[in-house]
Amino acid sequence: MQPRLFRTLIFIAGIMFILLWLVLHFFNRFAADDYQLLYERFHYGALNATLHQYFSWCGRWLPLGFMFTMLSLGKWGGFLFVYGIFTILIFLLATYRFARVATNRYLPQRIPGSVVLTFSIFFILTFFSLTPQKNEVWFWYNSTSMYQWNIIMLIFGMSFLIGEEKGPFELFFIALSFMYVGAASEPFAIALIGVMMGFTAWHKIKNDTFSLKNLFAIGALVFAFILSIIAEGNSIRANYLPPASGRVAMINTIKTFYNIIHYHGINMAGLSALFFMCWLGFGMYLSNTYRPVTRIAPRFLIVKTFLFISVSLVVVFVSTYTLGGVSPQRVLGAVFFSYAIFIAVGGTYFGVALGPKKIAWTLATVSAGLILVYNGYLLFRHTAIESKYANAVDVRLELLRQYKEEGNERTIYLAPLPDPGFLHSAEIKADTGAVLNQQLKAGLQLDFEVAVKK
Repeated sequence: MQPRLFRTLIFIAGIMFILLWLVLHFFNRFAADDYQLLYERFHYGALNATLHQYFSWCGRWLPLGFMFTMLSLGKWGGFLFVYGIFTILIFLLATYRFARVATNRYLPQRIPGSVVLTFSIFFILTFFSLTPQKNEVWFWYNSTSMYQWNIIMLIFGMSFLIGEEKGPFELFFIALSFMYVGAASEPFAIALIGVMMGFTAWHKIKNDTFSLKNLFAIGALVFAFILSIIAEGNSIRANYLPPASGRVAMINTIKTFYNIIHYHGINMAGLSALFFMCWLGFGMYLSNTYRPVTRIAPRFLIVKTFLFISVSLVVVFVSTYTLGGVSPQRVLGAVFFSYAIFIAVGGTYFGVALGPKKIAWTLATVSAGLILVYNGYLLFRHTAIESKYANAVDVRLELLRQYKEEGNERTIYLAPLPDPGFLHSAEIKADTGAVLNQQLKAGLQLDFEVAVKK
């Protein structure tokens, strides 16, 4: 009874998460600096806008091309909602494909597709719930192509990398996926290059046979990374950032992890325990149904922990160094993605090794129930918060359009926006010359200055 109840609760929690995702994207709105992207897309065209960004601001050429191509529909009112649905569907497809390929390869029997799908959704829920900066990683359009789609493409690429299929179709998707990752986030690309080259060297030392697909993937990753970092726009953007130094980067790396623990530690500890128990339940389900032979291997746990810590430190340190001390909020998505893997793989591993235990099943079932309640609470609470915020943004934009049609030339002072909840705020500054204010002005092609009331 307990395994069936556990799976039912996990399934309902996944459905609740999908509903939460749809609600949040229904109320999602462009941030102020997203309007600069809209202006460039419709002023230059998708291709020329990508080249303009590459040579004047940012070298992330492949995500930029994707971002501007998608923005072809950006003036349509329902764009962000449809974009959110498209993103979660591709995210789910990538996660399901990876889980399907991995379980077929490493388990003695085939797992039903419904089980794989349920726990694919649950993994995305785990990642979402353990990410404190949901606004910058999950809902800010300017960020999602660099960070969320970066992770989606990595999962896709890994699914083709570990798969048994061979052929030009497979190589095309490996190249596309790892080129996207290499061009999307320099810190994460550096960490991934290190991990993949380390595994390749390890296989070579042990004289194990490994697929040439690994070298092909590393080649695509490095090629895209080099093309990204040599862009002229990176040097121009660096002029707007504080000077970088190893000492400052190290201090800010420590501060970053301290702030995560200080501001989110209690909440993350509780959620981590609940999700770990749920993944432990999944491991026990596998052990009970398929009887895989395994036991706790200290070396596996040590390597897994070392990889998580190393990736986290490299990503944050490189980010703080290149940003010159600016807080690396968006790049933390890669850290919490690694953490979600750490929780999911660790819990499943312990569950398989432990085998079905009554007390463990009880804890896993209770944890699944609490996660379901937690998602219900988020859905109820944030529907009210985000709807109020979205309405205020819509009213503001309509007001600015009216002033534009009237030929207004005086500065317009706007009422502050309410709490955006999980969404990225579209708020501007009280100073009309602030970058966000000027980006909103350019995006909406206003002939007057705008500022928020003090």
